[in-house]
Amino acid sequence: VLWCALRELDNQSGDWLVSVFYSVDDGQSWSDSGNLFGTPNGFPQKSPKLLSINGQVALVMHDEEENNGTPIFSKKIYFRDDISALDVAWAAGPELLMNANDRDVFGTHWSIAADWQGNLHMAYQYDGINYVKFDATSGTWSSPSSLTGNGVYATISVSDVTSGPVDIYVFAAVNGIMYTAKFDGTSSSWGSPKKISRAYWQLSTQMRMSTLERYSRYLPVLYQVDDLNPRLIYNLLDDTPDQ
Repeated sequence: VLWCALRELDNQSGDWLVSVFYSVDDGQSWSDSGNLFGTPNGFPQKSPKLLSINGQVALVMHDEEENNGTPIFSKKIYFRDDISALDVAWAAGPELLMNANDRDVFGTHWSIAADWQGNLHMAYQYDGINYVKFDATSGTWSSPSSLTGNGVYATISVSDVTSGPVDIYVFAAVNGIMYTAKFDGTSSSWGSPKKISRAYWQLSTQMRMSTLERYSRYLPVLYQVDDLNPRLIYNLLDDTPDQ
């Protein structure tokens, strides 16, 4: 079964919500699951991501609402079991409230990946680049870890091991340069961010990047530069033990 999540506008109410569709014929046709996610309101910053984790599908989405003029930003999480009917209601997990300072105005500057145990690892942009983990066993979010004091367009990748500690890479653009920070699963600690690109003109606000959700030894990173000759650049990290 293929799953697809997207935000939709209700033309009658003016509300934005996230819908989920499924396909049982390799994408030739799609059916509405009948599920709607997020807070029904006029804020379009509702960005969903789907992950396959240990017999389940998880939907994580950025949501935005307002309380007496004060914006409230959150990540919401929902689950369904693979053995359940395709149109069954998804179960809601705990909400993760976000810092409203230096906010991600589009709700899209975040990245999430799942490890072999079903834990979810997320990097996101709020007051710089931060990291949180959703623990599959306890069903709770960790406290955030600050990786950089500023930065934009975070993306994350986890090692594709099938047992034992999990390593994590987080990439982000900081003042026109792409950096990466690595979490060593064995020592359970983050290393200092390392520069992996040269500086580009106007890049501090225009650098977008993409990498694999999981990697083995080699980790490709594709990123956009916005200088006098806009283009895509490809880097390949070699994650060997001596690095």
